Amino acid sequence: MSEKKKNLLIGLIRKYMVIAKIKSYTQLAAAMGCVSAPTLYRRMEDIEKLTLGELGRIVRFLRIPMEELQEVFTR
Repeated sequence: MSEKKKNLLIGLIRKYMVIAKIKSYTQLAAAMGCVSAPTLYRRMEDIEKLTLGELGRIVRFLRIPMEELQEVFTR
């Protein structure tokens, strides 16, 4: 994955964290309840290590529209 796509994906997740009033990855991990805060921090530092399952849970939890997610991967 290119650096541009990595940055777009992280930016998209952060955008929807703001909309959901979630201020940190610790809060996100706690709210999701399926991954520990340290694990989520590591995954976000190296976004390519985020599993598809984890990404799917984040997308569903934050209600990220599929159109916006697809835009990240088709650019």
